[in-house]
Amino acid sequence: MALRDELLALWRERLQRFEGLLGFEGDPEPTAFQPSEYDVLYEHVVAALTTTQVTKLTTDQVVALSTGGAAALSTANVAVLTTTQVAAMQTEDVAAFKTSQVAALTTTQVVVLTTDQVAAITTAGVAALSTTQVTKLTTDQVVALGTSQTGALRTANVAVLTTTQVAALETDDVAALKTSQVAALTTTQVAKLTTDQVVALGTSQTAALTTTSVAALTTTQVVAMETSDIAALKTAQVAALTTTQVVALTTDQITALTSGVVAALTTTQVTKLTTDQIVALSTAGAAALTTANVAVLTTTQVAAMQTEDVAAFKTSQVAALTTTQVAVLTTDQVVALGTSQTAALTTTSVAALTTTQVAAMETSDIAALKTAQVAALTTTQVVALTTDQISALTSGVVAALTTTQVTKLTTDQVVALSTGGAAALSTANVAVLTTTQVAAMQTEDVAAFKTSQVAALTTTQVVVLTTDQVAAITTAGVAALSTTQVVKLTTDQVVALGTSQTGTLSTANVASLTTTQVAAMQTEDVAAFKTSQIAALTTTQVVVLTTDQVVALGTGQTAALTTTSVGVLTTTQVTALETSDVAALKTAQVAALTTTQVVALTTDQITALTSGIVSVLTTTQVTKLTTDQVVALSTSGTAALTTANVAVLTTTQVAAMQTEDVAAFKTSQVAALTTTQVVVLTTDQVAAISTAGVAALSTTQVTKLTTDQVVALSTSQTVALSTANVASLTTTQVVAMQTEDVAALKTSQIAALTTTQVVKLTTDQVVSLGTSQAAALTTTSVAVLTTTQAVALETVDIAALKTSQVAALSTTQVVALTTDQITALTSGVIAALTTTQVTKLTTDQVVALSTSGASALTTANVAVLTTTQVAAMQTEDVAAFKTSQIAALTTTQVAVLTTDQVAALSTAGVAALSTTQVVKLTTDQVVALGTSQTAALRTANVAVLTTTQVAALETDDVAALKTSQIAALTTTQVAILTTDQVVALGTSQAAALTTTSVAALTTTQVVAMQTEDIAALKTNQVAALTTTQVVAMTTDQIATLATSVIAALTTTQVAKLTTDQIVALSTWSAGALTTASVAALTTTQVAAMQTEDVAALRIVQMQALTTTQVAALTTDQVAAITTLGVAALSTTQVVKLTTDQMVALTTSQSYALSTASIAALTTTQVAAMQTEDVAAFKTSQIVALTTTQIASLTTDQISHLSLDPVSYTHLTLPTNREV
Repeated sequence: MALRDELLALWRERLQRFEGLLGFEGDPEPTAFQPSEYDVLYEHVVAALTTTQVTKLTTDQVVALSTGGAAALSTANVAVLTTTQVAAMQTEDVAAFKTSQVAALTTTQVVVLTTDQVAAITTAGVAALSTTQVTKLTTDQVVALGTSQTGALRTANVAVLTTTQVAALETDDVAALKTSQVAALTTTQVAKLTTDQVVALGTSQTAALTTTSVAALTTTQVVAMETSDIAALKTAQVAALTTTQVVALTTDQITALTSGVVAALTTTQVTKLTTDQIVALSTAGAAALTTANVAVLTTTQVAAMQTEDVAAFKTSQVAALTTTQVAVLTTDQVVALGTSQTAALTTTSVAALTTTQVAAMETSDIAALKTAQVAALTTTQVVALTTDQISALTSGVVAALTTTQVTKLTTDQVVALSTGGAAALSTANVAVLTTTQVAAMQTEDVAAFKTSQVAALTTTQVVVLTTDQVAAITTAGVAALSTTQVVKLTTDQVVALGTSQTGTLSTANVASLTTTQVAAMQTEDVAAFKTSQIAALTTTQVVVLTTDQVVALGTGQTAALTTTSVGVLTTTQVTALETSDVAALKTAQVAALTTTQVVALTTDQITALTSGIVSVLTTTQVTKLTTDQVVALSTSGTAALTTANVAVLTTTQVAAMQTEDVAAFKTSQVAALTTTQVVVLTTDQVAAISTAGVAALSTTQVTKLTTDQVVALSTSQTVALSTANVASLTTTQVVAMQTEDVAALKTSQIAALTTTQVVKLTTDQVVSLGTSQAAALTTTSVAVLTTTQAVALETVDIAALKTSQVAALSTTQVVALTTDQITALTSGVIAALTTTQVTKLTTDQVVALSTSGASALTTANVAVLTTTQVAAMQTEDVAAFKTSQIAALTTTQVAVLTTDQVAALSTAGVAALSTTQVVKLTTDQVVALGTSQTAALRTANVAVLTTTQVAALETDDVAALKTSQIAALTTTQVAILTTDQVVALGTSQAAALTTTSVAALTTTQVVAMQTEDIAALKTNQVAALTTTQVVAMTTDQIATLATSVIAALTTTQVAKLTTDQIVALSTWSAGALTTASVAALTTTQVAAMQTEDVAALRIVQMQALTTTQVAALTTDQVAAITTLGVAALSTTQVVKLTTDQMVALTTSQSYALSTASIAALTTTQVAAMQTEDVAAFKTSQIVALTTTQIASLTTDQISHLSLDPVSYTHLTLPTNREV
């Protein structure tokens, strides 16, 4: 408030000063004063100046205005400024003008603005100028405008600029004009632009000119335009150019024209282009001419065109050329034409070409001619074609030649034909070729002939073919020759044929060859014959084949000989056959061989016989084979012998067989061996038999094997024995088996062993058995194992036993098991043990059980364990017990559990204990339980704990009990909890006690409870406390009671609280007492309350106080009552206040007394009130005073009453007597 007053005073002082300075105190003229006085002017003061005052400002005063002051002038004040004042304004003040101030300037004021002032106007200010103001700008002012100011002119202002003003614009300003401003220029203004201004225009500005403005440009202006501006013209602008303007364009401008601009030229404009302008056109420009424009070009213009421009012509443009225009094309222009352009010439245009123009055409252009264009060529033009042009003719062009044109070709032109051209000649054209032309053809051209062309050759033409030409004919061409043509071939021509050509002769052509022609054939040609050609040879032709020709035959060719042809071969020819050819013979060909031919076969030829050939040999042929021939048989040959052939082999032949040949025997061949043959097999031959062969042996064959032969069997062969063969082995054979062979036996073979065989197994053989093999023994076989054999079983084998095998073990065998074997037993095996077997386990065996083994015991097995066995169990095994196993323990077994075993029980195991088991736990076992185990006890188990067991619980265990477990405790159990156990209870545990449990707590237990536990008690638990328990609570416990707990106390409980307990109540607790509880407090309890507790009493609590309680309040307590509490006192309560209590009331409390309470005060109480309390009375309280009360007021009290007469308006004053 003081600061505001100071500021207001300062403002008033300054305002008075300004009023004096400005003559506001009756002086019509402003008082003269120093310009520095204006430094204190505020903008709002300037804004408050009247127009009359403004007009009276001197130039010095105007100059003295700050920029803020100038900007604060109202538009009305700006408008009344004299020209002298305007001229006197500082440039920075003008620059500070707002747009509304600039707009307020009169034309008279605008005219007198200095160039500096004009230059100082902001761009926003310039934009605010009206058209009237703009038209009044002098040329100097226009010049003074900056580029940004010029750019800020509105388009309307630009449009009203006079031609003089436009001419005055500086080139920088013109260059700064926006495109919208340029577009706003009138044709009159545009026409007045100087050449410098035109040059200053940018490309975007030029493009912004309207078409009417473009049309209004003078030729001088057009010439002045920069090439970049010309290039920026839009098509509409170009179309607006007059022919005069077009003609005026410089060659540089023409060159700068974009393709889009050129395309926009009208035919009228194009026809007006000078030859220099035509020359100046860029290639892109020339390419942009429309077809209509191309068609109207004069012959002079066409002739003037640059070759690169002609080369740039599009095909549509070339097609648009008239025959007249084509005829005037220079040879350079013709040469400049591209392939696509040449192809675009119409047939009429092609026909109009002179021979000179034709000769000038490039070969690539000739090659590009379309067939229709070629057809349009006259014979004169064809004859005039150079050899290079002929070479350049495409196949399509050559194919289009007529027979008349072909017959006119000179030998040079024929030679000049490309291979593609020769290949393109039609069959009709080939047929009309003269022998001279045929002879003149290049070999590569003949090689390019298609089959249809070769077939079109007449026999006369075939006869004149040179050997080089014959050799050049393609294989497809040779294949196309007819038999008539082939029979006409001379021996020289036959010799000239290449191997690939010979190979393509058709079978009909081969069959038609004369013996002379066959004899003339080169060996490499014979070797090139296809199999179909060989098959086509007649027996007459075969008989005349020389040995060299026979040798030249390939395997495929030999195999292609017919059986008749094979049958006519002489022994000399047979001997001449190469081994590869013999190997290639087909089965039918082999069958056609006579026994004489077979006997004549060399060992090399025998070795070369394929399996297919050997397999078709007859038993007669096989029996004739010598031992050398048998030895010469390849392994595949031996494997190809039929079972019938194997069966007829003599023992001498069998003995002569190579071991690799025996190894190659198929299973059917092994099975075909007779027992006589088997007996004579050497150990090397036995060892060479394949596993499949061994598997194919019959039981009869196996039983004939000697012990040496059994020993000779490899492990893989042993494994290959069928289960029937294994079962048929004699005990002598079994004993003879190597341990590695036994170890290699398959599980199916092991399972096939008879009990007689198993009993005979040596300990080494038992040891060699693998896990899968041990698991494969039948239960019968397991049962017959001797104890020596059982002990010999490795631990891994024991672990691999199946449950059925374990069940088959006798008790003698079980007892014989070593501890290592017991440890190795899998959980599945353990689970399979019978109760009888389990009861026979020794303590060492029980100790040897693995944790997984112990965990695998069935509940039935667990139940039959003896107490000795139970006591012998490892703690880790007990820890591994499943819940079902724990539940299966008998009470006798539970009782013998050691404390270590109990401590090892899992929490799930503890949870699985039945109530019967739990009650049998000894105190030592209870002590042994860990906290997690105790916490795992089911609530039912907790409830059955005996008092001895409960007492034995350690404090850690009690602290670990879950709330559900605490809730399960019986009152008996709760009552015997030790103080240490009570202390160990957590807050959540205390809160979990049932109300009956709470009520059962002894006072010692209650006192032992932690304060935080007391604080955690629920309201129903507190309500369950007996008065004895409540009285036993310590002050610390009382102090921690939550407000909800305090609120839950019964009136009986409250009434029993001691004074110390009352004192211990917190302010929040006091405030939480119910009104009933408050009313139940004794006067002793009330007097014991702390003042801060009294201060915390709520209104309803204050109202609940009885008059006796009120009277018992100490003066400190009364002074602590809140004003709201005082205001809430009833009249009954108030009248019970003692004089000491009245004196104790504070001024604010007195002020809070209700009018009813004031009126109820006794005269004694009124007289006892402090003068400052009376002075604090409200008017309503004074009005409430009764006359009796007023009469009892002391003089000091009356003197302190309020002097406000309004306070006594309704006051009934006492009579004189009362006074």
